Formats: sequence, structure tokens, C-alpha cells
Amino acid sequence: MSRQSNSNSCIDFIFRVPKKLTFSTLYRYYFDFILRLLYRVILIDNVPKSVSETFLKMILYTQGKVCFLKGDLVGEDGSELLALNCTRADTPDVYYIPRKVLVTNPRLKKVYNLEPGTGCEIVYLSEPDKYALGEFGGGLYELIRRTAVMLADNDISINIAQKNTRLTNIVGADTQTTVDSIRAVICSMYEGDPTIVVKSSLIDKLQGIPILQTQSNQNLVQLIEVQQYIISHFYEQIGICTHDQMKRERLITAEINDNLDLAFLNIDDILESVKEGIERVNAMFGTTMSVRLNPIIERQRQQQAQQQLDDQSKASAEPDPEPDPDPDPDPDPDPDPDPDPDPDPDPDPDPDPDPDPDPDPDPDPDPDPDPDSDPDPDPDPDLDPDPEPGDPPILIDIKGDSNTIVIGGGEADVNPD
Repeated sequence: MSRQSNSNSCIDFIFRVPKKLTFSTLYRYYFDFILRLLYRVILIDNVPKSVSETFLKMILYTQGKVCFLKGDLVGEDGSELLALNCTRADTPDVYYIPRKVLVTNPRLKKVYNLEPGTGCEIVYLSEPDKYALGEFGGGLYELIRRTAVMLADNDISINIAQKNTRLTNIVGADTQTTVDSIRAVICSMYEGDPTIVVKSSLIDKLQGIPILQTQSNQNLVQLIEVQQYIISHFYEQIGICTHDQMKRERLITAEINDNLDLAFLNIDDILESVKEGIERVNAMFGTTMSVRLNPIIERQRQQQAQQQLDDQSKASAEPDPEPDPDPDPDPDPDPDPDPDPDPDPDPDPDPDPDPDPDPDPDPDPDPDPDPDSDPDPDPDPDLDPDPEPGDPPILIDIKGDSNTIVIGGGEADVNPD
């Protein structure tokens, strides 16, 4: 095969368009992507040429420990300082810390069974990694794997949502002729034809079935927010506070300060553990390596810490609002400016001038007449009111047979003429 053909095949491979995004491809991409992010968190200076800093960090982040030893490589004379992965060689001590480690590699002339502190030194990513019982998958491996899985799944969902936005309608057709007619109409519409003439039988077919719902774009935006949240959450897990808000208007100062405290604690723990291990390596092998935080991250956390101090100083400098000695000096200058649209100018000079014009409309069904008055003659003698208690009763007796009227017990002749 010629060099030209090799070049063409390489270019074809680079620009090969995948039919679709697969989970395995996305997972590998995001796993490497997260490792590249981690490589820039901690920087190791003065690393010997025989040690690969990239491999050192990869083993440190994915297994939680890396073994520094003097090893003999195949095809080379003399021992070189190497930083390789290792496994537990025997039963651990009472605290489950390995007493010996086993180092194997195809490029090594032999298998090394070494005791930490004597023939090698172990650098741990964090204190709990000393007690890890598993051979692999220590350090941040589970966090990296979980984040890569979530990002890959979400990427596939975003890709599906993107494709779904292309499909707006499904048009039904019973025959190929109808299919061709509908396709011609749709093509004319997309080309911008202002006037489209179709058969009346196609009108109902062209209405179609709406597929694109109003929530499709909203779902796509939510998936993008989830993508940002996953990455932000990963940063916070390794000790870099990003304050992802997920549609929240703002974060209160207390939440920001709490997040900063937790983030600084995490990253300080990792940095201190790696520094301690590198110092032991320097003491055993005479190297001058040093460990530091990435200046960008260091500057970011200093700004955040300064902001936290400023907020605290501002809060302490501002005196608490003292209680108002006169909490309401003028509580209501005009308590009732218009309590009554038509107030009484003289509310009640005479509280009850006529409290009850008719307090008892019928207190007595048969009241006593005024003795001094001259009441009207009673048209009905039967309804004559009772006489006063002091007067003797007047007896009136009418006898119709003799045409006589007896008053007071006497008789009198009544002449009808």
C-alpha cells in the first residue's frame, strides 16, 4: 500500500461520520475528559525524567495509590526511579494496611515484592485509600465512572431530543401516488412557493398529525441544564466549588459559605495526602519533587475565601438594628381620616331625645282612657272600655218586649213616638 493510500485512509478515519452516538463511545470519551480535568488540579514539579507524570496521576486518581521504586527495565542497564501501579502482596496488618505490595509490568525484568518504607514508597490520594481492600478502583475511580455514565446517558438523550425537533408532522397516505403528491407539495412549501394548488382530496392528508409538541424545546433546555449540573457536581466532589444554580435566581450567602468550606476541606485533604507521600519519596530516593495546587484553582479559591471574609466582616461591622425606643411615635396621625362619609356634626347632644317613638306599639290591648278627656262616644256599646276602678259600675239592661231601658237598676218607659 502506498503512502498516499495510507494518508487517505487516515483522513477517512478522522472524518468518518458515525451513524449514531453509542453509549460505549461516549463513556470512553467522558472518562478521558474527566481524567484530563483532574490532571490540571494538582501539579507536581521536578518530576524525574524516568517517571511519567501523566501515568502517575492516572494511577493515583483511578486506584488511589502509586508505588515509587527503583526498577530494572528490559533492554536497559541500571535501575531507574519508576512510579507504577501495585497490588497487595500479603495479608494486611491489624488495621488492614498492606504490609507488602506486588509490582508487575511487562517492561520490568522481574516481579517486585516490596515493603513500603523499605524498598518502595506509596503515595496515597487520600487517607482512606490506605485502607482500601480492593485491588483496583480506589481513589476517584467510582466518581469518575459514575460521572462518565451520567454524562454519556444525558448526551444520548440530548441527541435524541435534537433529532425529534426535526420531525414536525406525520402525513398519512394510502397509495404511492398520494405519497408523491404530498412530497411534491411539501417540497414546494419549503422552497418558498407562495401559492400551492392541490386537489381537494389532499387537503385532509396535508393536515397530518402534529408531532413536535410545545414541551420539546423545554425538554432540550432541561437536558442541557442537567449536563451542566453533572459537571458542576463532579467539580464540587473533588473540591472545586462552582455554585451551579439550576434555574435558581440566586444563592444566599450562607449556602455559598457552606459549599466553600466543604470544597476546601476536600481539596486540602487530597493535596495534603499527596504532599506527605511525595516528601517520603524525596527522603528515600533523594528527589526534589514538590506538589502544589493549580494556580488558577488556587486563585479562584482565594477570591472565594476573600469574598467570604468580606461578607463576614460586613455582617459583623453592621450593628444589629436596635429596637426603636419609640416604636410608633406617630402610629396613626390620621387614624380615621374619613371613618364616616357623612359624619354626625353633633354626635349625640341629647343621647336619646326620642329613643323610641313607639317603644310599645301595643303595650296594653285595652289601655285606660284619660279621665279628664272627653272621648268620642262609643259607637258600639259592647266595646265600651271599662270604667275607672273608683266609679261604681253602671248597669244597663234593655228589654225589648216592654220597650223599657233599665239604667242603674231603675226602669223608665220609653215611648217610641
